Amino acid sequence: MLPLREERRHQGPCGGVQRGAPPFLDRGAPRGARIEAERRKSAEGEKSARLQAVQAARKLWRASAPAGPDHPYLTRKQIPPHGLRQNGGALVVPLMDASGELHGVQLIEADGSKRYPRCTAKTGHFWPLGGVEELRKAETVVIAEGVATAGSVAELFPSSGPFCAVAAMDAGNLLAVARGIKTALPGARRVIFAADNDAREGTAANPGVDHATRAAAALGGALVVPPAVPGDWNDRACARGIAAAREEFARAMKKAEEAGPLVEGK
Repeated sequence: MLPLREERRHQGPCGGVQRGAPPFLDRGAPRGARIEAERRKSAEGEKSARLQAVQAARKLWRASAPAGPDHPYLTRKQIPPHGLRQNGGALVVPLMDASGELHGVQLIEADGSKRYPRCTAKTGHFWPLGGVEELRKAETVVIAEGVATAGSVAELFPSSGPFCAVAAMDAGNLLAVARGIKTALPGARRVIFAADNDAREGTAANPGVDHATRAAAALGGALVVPPAVPGDWNDRACARGIAAAREEFARAMKKAEEAGPLVEGK
């Protein structure tokens, strides 16, 4: 008989823990061989599941229509579709790499709830507003966390040259996204992180600024933080209007330029 832990719990595709003994284990084999067989089978299952997730995402993207500007999420956030698509009531956000290959999707419902299909490969993938063509032309890449923030940044950034706003999906993905872009597109001479300001009274934690600061320091990028807390640049645009928020963004940009690129360890 298998040890209890092996029999009742094993790793499933895409990191999920599954119950019950895996059917592929040979109960007569030595324990080490059984565990190694389980690992191999789990890795194969995970690879297959992720491939199926990519194929399903590409199929969904092709089947989706261009998003209308009257989608409730877009109207509430006061941003245009910027090339997003829509399937039923959900916005479909493509998760790409710098070559334009689609690896997954994020779905945003009318009420703003967000989800990823199972086994979506999010890490290092992103949505470039206007498509990968705009990203390839960009001399400056401005990376924000979410779709709405990136949509507002596209309106606020005081560009004097080609630039592209990018949604990394969350704070923990900022560094991986920026590294991928810098590696694939050396023409993007400047990377700016439009951080979410998550400061709250009673706690020193500020995940949005902390993750953006680490990413900027690792890559010699700049950091642009909204003045109000908690909040992001979409919050500022919605609360104050585009003109006033653009002035705030310009002041934050000037401050970032005066400070110079962040450097790791300083």
